[in-house]
Amino acid sequence: DATPDPVVPVLQPAATSPRSVAVLPFVNMSGDVEQEYFADGLSEEILNSLTRIDGMQVAGRTSSFQFKGKNEDLRSIGKKLGVASVLEGSVRRGKDAMRVTAQLIRVSDGIHVWSQTYDRTPDDTLAVQLDIAEHVAGALDVVLDDEQRERMRQSGVKNVEAFIAFQKGRQLYNDAHDP
Repeated sequence: DATPDPVVPVLQPAATSPRSVAVLPFVNMSGDVEQEYFADGLSEEILNSLTRIDGMQVAGRTSSFQFKGKNEDLRSIGKKLGVASVLEGSVRRGKDAMRVTAQLIRVSDGIHVWSQTYDRTPDDTLAVQLDIAEHVAGALDVVLDDEQRERMRQSGVKNVEAFIAFQKGRQLYNDAHDP
């Protein structure tokens, strides 16, 4: 008596939400290797701000950061991460000034949905990350209320130098404990 093989269901990928986004690590354009921590931290904080917005679906940090330093087509990255949009950017940071450029790209066709350049002082980091998160939400037709804006503000970095030190410490720990 032969037992028939069990039927294995084929899982269909979930439909991509138009309000889904991946935040890629921002590129350090300053020429100072130490600023890599700042660029990564800014990317992570923007990601964290976006996760506090009702209606947004944000790819996880580990998933997004696997593409750090890779020159892969954003349409391909977006499809791999299952998101409708990808946020990328660059950072140039000196002692007294910084320039942050952010671009939101639609995965379906690779077209820019939104782009902005911020010329600010390093003390304005929190304001820049919140502004980027708000513009991304707006570009994806997500309406923010005062409560969501306050959640984003409360979650942001208050001390940039302390955050950079934290990022360095985390990297040293990971380097020491990864095989």
